[in-house]
Amino acid sequence: ESEDPEPGVVTLESPAAKRVALADTRARIKQLNEDFFELQQLDKADSAALLALLTEYELGASSGSFADQQDAQAFHEAREREFRKKVQELLGEQGAADFEAYHSTLIPRAEVDQLGDQLDALGVPLTADQRLRLMRAVVQDRRQFKLPDIHDPEAEYFVAYGDMMDGRSQRLDPYIRSVLTGAQTASSTSTSAS
Repeated sequence: ESEDPEPGVVTLESPAAKRVALADTRARIKQLNEDFFELQQLDKADSAALLALLTEYELGASSGSFADQQDAQAFHEAREREFRKKVQELLGEQGAADFEAYHSTLIPRAEVDQLGDQLDALGVPLTADQRLRLMRAVVQDRRQFKLPDIHDPEAEYFVAYGDMMDGRSQRLDPYIRSVLTGAQTASSTSTSAS
């Protein structure tokens, strides 16, 4: 391992920064996937192997230098195929399918968790039934209305993303308000307005 460039200075390429990034990434991935590890009843060895695979995959996401968008897309597609192959080797066909289904709900679940954390901090927590109803609605919406493909060179990604999110708000906000109590709605509205 190389030394830090100057005493007390940590760059993104320094061994210390790389260790911090690795630890940070592993902790975040472990937290995001705890439910999956538990649902699949993975033993310690398989959990550790999957955690290592996910960490390696995420840390390598920005690696590579590309001549153009097509080279970048080809690289990322090959990388994704290799990752899926390794997941299937580790978890088997059904486990890999379960993993794919679980990962398709990460962002929606995080959104509901964030709302739940905000309401909890305001003293009006979600009930288990509310959380489940919101989770189902948000996951269903995400499955029905996919995010635009960021790798599509023809797509105006940010315009398409903004349009998708505006439509999503119009579709989901009334349902979310119907699930929340009056106090929860007032609290969530006051925090989003500030």
